[in-house]
Amino acid sequence: IRLDKVYASTTQQINYKELYAPDPAWVHYIVVDALVTLQQGHGFNEIDSKKQIKQHWTLAKLEQLLAADEPTLAQHLPLFLFERVGCSSYYTDRMDLIFKLSDADSYIEQHLDILKQEIPNLSVDGQTVFLDYLKRKPAILKQLPELIVQLTIGRSKTIRDLAVSLLSQLNAEDSQNYLQSYLVNGSSKERGFAAELLARLGEHNLAVLEQALENEKQKSVQQMLSMAVKRL
Repeated sequence: IRLDKVYASTTQQINYKELYAPDPAWVHYIVVDALVTLQQGHGFNEIDSKKQIKQHWTLAKLEQLLAADEPTLAQHLPLFLFERVGCSSYYTDRMDLIFKLSDADSYIEQHLDILKQEIPNLSVDGQTVFLDYLKRKPAILKQLPELIVQLTIGRSKTIRDLAVSLLSQLNAEDSQNYLQSYLVNGSSKERGFAAELLARLGEHNLAVLEQALENEKQKSVQQMLSMAVKRL
């Protein structure tokens, strides 16, 4: 911690790229300048170096460092793993090396509750990294049907498209139940997107869509519902 605080001080944070604001600058330095640079330098090709990295770098230890500096900081690490707001692909691609740490998957799985709550609040870049990670981790993906459905009807078309591409890997009944909930209780845009997706999921949703159309008061949503019904 002291070494990375020295880095942050002596460089005056020139060329410093903040990934996730709640975490202090020294965390960014230790991950980008130490972990990522070390992995890049050896490329995981040298056997001894690869062994050393896997033995001594874990997310659990990084969380311990955060807690030692300030107990409340540790709770931000799960989101730090994914946020890449405003970063070029040069940084984004290299930061993905953090997911190669030996306890990355288990650490993320242990913190699904906070991810469920906070992933929708990350930038489009952060949500993209998260969804790309889930593509490679179907066992974790299957534990997050509500979050994935929430992202399929969000504000960003980029994220909606990525999330929709994952629906086929979820339990169909779970997806439909959450979409039906948004169809009734969501905002006008959420109701419209939910109608479109339910139509895509099959004709067994026709009765639900027809009932929603009968009850809908807003014209823009009525149009989306009408299109969804006609599609079936």
